[in-house]
Amino acid sequence: MLISAPVRPINSTAAATIRRVASASSPGGLPPHPRLRATRWTLAQALVTADSVKVIIQTNVQSYDYLTQPSGGRTGARPNNEVLTVTELHVRKMDFAFADYDVPFLWNPQNPAFSSMANAVSFLAIGFEKMIVQLINQAKPQITDPEVAEEADAFMRQEGQHSTAHRQHVKGLIRRYPGLQQTLDAVIREFDELTASTPVKYRLAYTADLEATFTPVFKLMLDNDSTLFAPGDDRVASLFIWHFVEEVEHRSSALIIFNSVVNSELYRMRVAPSVFRHVLRVIRVACAGFNEHVPLKDRQVDALSMFASYRNQQTLRRLLPGLRPADNGTMPRAFDDLGLKEQLVALGGIIRSQTPGHNPAHEKLPDLAGEWFRRYDEGYDVTRWYTADSVSS
Repeated sequence: MLISAPVRPINSTAAATIRRVASASSPGGLPPHPRLRATRWTLAQALVTADSVKVIIQTNVQSYDYLTQPSGGRTGARPNNEVLTVTELHVRKMDFAFADYDVPFLWNPQNPAFSSMANAVSFLAIGFEKMIVQLINQAKPQITDPEVAEEADAFMRQEGQHSTAHRQHVKGLIRRYPGLQQTLDAVIREFDELTASTPVKYRLAYTADLEATFTPVFKLMLDNDSTLFAPGDDRVASLFIWHFVEEVEHRSSALIIFNSVVNSELYRMRVAPSVFRHVLRVIRVACAGFNEHVPLKDRQVDALSMFASYRNQQTLRRLLPGLRPADNGTMPRAFDDLGLKEQLVALGGIIRSQTPGHNPAHEKLPDLAGEWFRRYDEGYDVTRWYTADSVSS
């Protein structure tokens, strides 16, 4: 997801590097810059502040097509005369049986930072997807294309299922740490206030902008499932894998709906800085709640360490006389063990997702998504992704 903030302003040199990162792995793209090997940016330090989003807008990164398979389905017209696939979505109801389960906060002990980050995703998902359901119901009268209306309905129902499952996950955490109810209420309040204070077109742009980043980010995660998910609690890991592969499945939906109702790439780009500021604020609310209500022995890290600005502030407090850093634990990052090249490829995908003419159907997809859909269709218990075989035998 959108993880942390750059620790320094983005200058023209950095912007040039970002342009090259965005195109280096694409057909016809610029050759990789020789200094990329020394670049210390990671996905967890990029595209999460207004400044980062402004760079995307200002650099006018060209949107290249990856060599990928588009999602299957019918076709619908897009504003720039490109044919954009209307997706065949399937609404799958999942029961991860969290109600009678002692849900761990530290669900992947090998990566406490990723455990905390993913838990923040659960809190964010509840508020965000509640907003989506309200938004689609409000936008329906403005959707005149019956195929887009069908897409919007399936998209809303998929997101509703995600919200329900994440609520069960979060309820399990609240049973163990009752103070997290305050955190959940605060996260939901952020989205309720957004719904009350912004027009439909803004929230359609918000949804399209944020959903567009999910495929490259979730591909990074799913491509590294052997370290990020497999070592962890199977119920929790399976929840996130299901959610992320379905986000990949409906990767075009939010943009299809936005184009049908608003049809303004300029507006979508113009509001992007405020969109990502809001996303960051909500994630920060969740992480601060983790620090407050979950004992350090259970989380093992400072949950706010996913924010580079916070890590910077704590480092400064250690160096300056008379100041003391917060005593909330160590400050690793969730993706510290992932390859820099993979993170840069994901960063390039995030940047392209915010440019004019972006078509999510062309995104390169995680292999795990195809495997997940195949196994689901074959009747495999995907709610126990890593252990169902051993249980059945």
